[in-house]
Amino acid sequence: MLLMTALACMTIWIVGMSIKNSMPVYVQEPGHELTGHRYLHDNLYGWKNIPGWQATTINQPLSINSRGLRDREYPYQKPPGTKRILVLGDSYTWGYGVANEEIYTEVLEETLQQKYPHYEVINGGVSGWGTDQQYLFLINEGLKYSPDLVIVAHFFNDLDEILHTMMYGLQKPMFTLQDNELFLSNYPVPRPSLRNTSKMQITNPLTLTKRLLESMQAKCAAQDCQLLLMHFGAFASPERDETIRLRALITKAFPTIENISQLDLDSEFAAAELTAEELIGKNKDNHWDAHGHQKTAEILYQFLQDNQLLIAE
Repeated sequence: MLLMTALACMTIWIVGMSIKNSMPVYVQEPGHELTGHRYLHDNLYGWKNIPGWQATTINQPLSINSRGLRDREYPYQKPPGTKRILVLGDSYTWGYGVANEEIYTEVLEETLQQKYPHYEVINGGVSGWGTDQQYLFLINEGLKYSPDLVIVAHFFNDLDEILHTMMYGLQKPMFTLQDNELFLSNYPVPRPSLRNTSKMQITNPLTLTKRLLESMQAKCAAQDCQLLLMHFGAFASPERDETIRLRALITKAFPTIENISQLDLDSEFAAAELTAEELIGKNKDNHWDAHGHQKTAEILYQFLQDNQLLIAE
């Protein structure tokens, strides 16, 4: 069974006494008193970060900027001489349970700027988002920042998420494949309700993921931008039969995607002899702690250098 992270069985929190379409609708997790996590319903993505929100994540500072990124403010227009890395992902990239400055995207940017001061790293992660929502964000918002490199942080359970119109108790968009073309369904995403309207498609999730990644690569290439796939998920329970089976499928399928650099983060964790306990620490939900984010940033930085994905001034 694929590991589920964040947003599980989310409940509805509606502002005001009415649910007219003009009013914002917020959703929150069970146990939100501890996590501090809330999100905004969105017609395209299903849910997204709340712009301008200040809160906590497991008692750690959580700041969302005015455009809904868990990051500092960035103008769409890239300053002259600046290079940008945009990172897409789920709760691992969003920074579930760690402070703003501890997220691996922030650590990576700080490390980069010691040798490459012209680089910015933009965190486009949203907790619970699958590859389909990340693709929609890239083409509707992410490319506005003119990134030079886009990193897709692909966690194993994304393979399950893209097959559904509802995940973690919330409706979401879903892509289907017809003659190898992507078609968007469940859009506009219905506003939350207590009625179960979930639907699951029967298709090969690896095939669908590959097509989404190929489409991402094509969109990036059109803007002279490279794409890097960083996949992971086996680190939490590498000896489980299901993990071994799934990892074998992924390592066979993903390398066949053309023109996309790939970082097998699980292999790098293993090579560095980093155990799940070291990466997760006291967390009980398999999310990395600050140390895990630090190690991820170190591995990613080294990969970018070794594969000549960084551009000198």
